[in-house]
Amino acid sequence: MKRLGSIVGRSLLYAFGSATLLSWLFFGLLNSRDQAVYELAGQQTDSATIAALKQELRLDLPVWKQVAWYLNDLSPIGLKSNPDSGLSLGFKWPSFGKSYQTGRAVSDIVASAFPATLILALASMLLAGFGGIALGYIAARNENQWWEKLLLTLSTAGMALPSFFSAILIAWIFGFVLHHITGLPPWGSLFYIDNLSGERHLALQHLILPAVTLGIRPLSVMLQMTKNTLLSNRELLFVRTAEAKGMPSKRVWFVHLLRASLGPVWTTFTGWFGSLLAGAVFVEYIFGWKGLGRALVLGIQTMDYPVVMGCIITTSALFALLNGLTDLGHEALDPQRRK
Repeated sequence: MKRLGSIVGRSLLYAFGSATLLSWLFFGLLNSRDQAVYELAGQQTDSATIAALKQELRLDLPVWKQVAWYLNDLSPIGLKSNPDSGLSLGFKWPSFGKSYQTGRAVSDIVASAFPATLILALASMLLAGFGGIALGYIAARNENQWWEKLLLTLSTAGMALPSFFSAILIAWIFGFVLHHITGLPPWGSLFYIDNLSGERHLALQHLILPAVTLGIRPLSVMLQMTKNTLLSNRELLFVRTAEAKGMPSKRVWFVHLLRASLGPVWTTFTGWFGSLLAGAVFVEYIFGWKGLGRALVLGIQTMDYPVVMGCIITTSALFALLNGLTDLGHEALDPQRRK
């Protein structure tokens, strides 16, 4: 429990540090400019309206004060406004602010978009995890044979393809050209609204193409990682001892050798999971998937900076959480680290 508390505390510290650094960069590079104000008020508005908007959005303050107020809004303990007594210190709900375009709370926008991104990333990583480990095991068991050469060739091609290019390619081939065979749409989100009844329906078929697109690169990486780790661990003492005792080769490989090789694969898995949450931007936008990536792109297009910042902070916090999960996974897979 002490070790778990240490990992959780370190993850929270990393998350707060990331939020602070990103806030300085974001407000220093973007919010100190006037594009957002003119986007809201219109190019032909008068200077008094511009000044009032800047004051309302705190864009008239120095950058360090903008950052301080933003971090205060994010913190569960800080200054809060009270109609009777003014500002007071106490507990409050963390807030990302409000959207410049819609006036909606950014936390609501992030909360509504995050499940779709999480489901897409989980589906991609399950495909990449099970597929990469299974194919890496097959490649290692068939070393120097045509199976290994074919799998390594395909995995190298998978790592070389950028996500945005493979998204366009897969959407065009399987969503347009082969649609009469696959029945898969080239775009769509996790839910759709029936135009007649107005009911909300789950559409899992929309998940297949974007999940495959996002899963190609991590699957390729984990395939090669699993294969190389298995082959390098084959000379470990406990593996050679098990073989010398006459244990069947399949049992040695599948039970002992594979488990000993899962540590680096777990690190790769969690690292790529965090990358997918951040790198799903192009894939979500191309496939019309209504997640954090699409909300981020729309926020950039409309200069809706609170939405952009909310998506970025959420993603960076997840990176910190996944670093903690990586440590816990290593301890579960490696008994020596629990001593």
